[in-house]
Amino acid sequence: MEAGPMLSGATAAWIALVVAGPMALAAALWDLRRMRIPNALNIALAAGWLPLGLATLPLDAVGLRIAGALLVLVAGFAVFAIGKVGAGDVKMLAAGALWVPGGAAPAALLLLSAALLIGAAAVFAARRILASPDHPWRGLRPQAKFPMGVSIGGALIAFLGLAVRAAS
Repeated sequence: MEAGPMLSGATAAWIALVVAGPMALAAALWDLRRMRIPNALNIALAAGWLPLGLATLPLDAVGLRIAGALLVLVAGFAVFAIGKVGAGDVKMLAAGALWVPGGAAPAALLLLSAALLIGAAAVFAARRILASPDHPWRGLRPQAKFPMGVSIGGALIAFLGLAVRAAS
């Protein structure tokens, strides 16, 4: 998060981590538990960014972040339409995109790629260890698809944590 006239870069980075981090973690656990991410959680993740964005960015930069998130949403729904990702995952990616400056998008995508590999390996390993077709956590059932919210949340938390470190 860039610093604006109202907050220092380090303060903005900490606020971003404190606001978005718990929501990203909740979405990850919710997806693992129920294989869906509630709309309310994705809306809260997006809405949580708005006051911080307005406090730290010029209005044109706020508009660019929103445009970037909309681009992620549209591209994500194209992938959703062919059945490769869930709608909640797409909405979470778009909400998370608000928290990423445009110049940091390549780093965020690299983190997301690593988180997808690590998350898939961890979930599939847990499924083998806890193999049960009626496991109470739907994301851990052997027949379930991959709960991508685990990786999206992990990548967002990692990105925001690295932003705090860089700003300190």
